[in-house]
Amino acid sequence: MGSRYAKGVGIETAPTAAIGWFRKAADQGDVNGTLWLDSSYASGQGVTRNDAEAFHWFAKAAAQGDAQAEVYLAALYKEGRGVAKDDLQAASWLSKSAEQGHAEAQTNLGVAYLAGRGVERDPAAGVMWLRRSAEQGNVAGMLDLVVYYWDKSAVAQDAVDAFEWFAKAAKLGDARGEFYLATCYAFGEGTR
Repeated sequence: MGSRYAKGVGIETAPTAAIGWFRKAADQGDVNGTLWLDSSYASGQGVTRNDAEAFHWFAKAAAQGDAQAEVYLAALYKEGRGVAKDDLQAASWLSKSAEQGHAEAQTNLGVAYLAGRGVERDPAAGVMWLRRSAEQGNVAGMLDLVVYYWDKSAVAQDAVDAFEWFAKAAKLGDARGEFYLATCYAFGEGTR
């Protein structure tokens, strides 16, 4: 019912009423109600933005194993929104979500491993997580992977593999993928 009030499906949009329904669902342990409620507090939609409340509700949903909530919770820890900044906690929640196959978490965890943010720097683990994300069609994962292919400090340079990932990102309509693919063609990088 809360989502109907939030979206105005079959009834007039009523953000305050939506929040009431989301809270009822969340209080009963419903993860979808919790996700709506935490997102509302994080964005200020239907309520005054409150990072501490958003953190509280995201933590409840993450504790239930919701992969998306784990990603949001990691972001709050990383940014110090509603909770003290803690890169170790951010990486821990990203790891839980990435293990469930969440592509965005896999990308963010891969970047964390490459940078040594919240985890010990491990380029091989970073590339593995970026590759898993990219293989699911996640454009951010594809492009981050290619950036690290071209960064000799992370892994061996592989222009052909980079070209193929740029082509996949471009095929998905990503402007950055299209730009980098064009650059590869212009300079003959990885085009065989």
